[in-house]
Amino acid sequence: MNAPERMWRALARRDWGSVRPQFHRSAIIERPAAAERLTVDEFIADHREHAARGDFEIHVLRSLNAEGTTIVIEARAGGARCVGLYDLHDGRIAGAVEYWVPPAG
Repeated sequence: MNAPERMWRALARRDWGSVRPQFHRSAIIERPAAAERLTVDEFIADHREHAARGDFEIHVLRSLNAEGTTIVIEARAGGARCVGLYDLHDGRIAGAVEYWVPPAG
């Protein structure tokens, strides 16, 4: 299992302590649709906040490995969907771009 899959599975378990080791310390997570650039701490805090609100069950729908350095994950979090592009360095996430689609309706 690769770092993005481990990260998403840790998010699903709400195992916040297992999320951080999947990232390089200086990693930035970009969310272009929301004009956000998050540090790892901000990323974890954002997921903790959403999880605390209730319906935030996470399911990894698919994972694609592109040449071992880029992993693509499609996931569902509550009613929202995410496609994330995760760049790896030394087996950990060095940077990411996530595209989120909010729940319909």
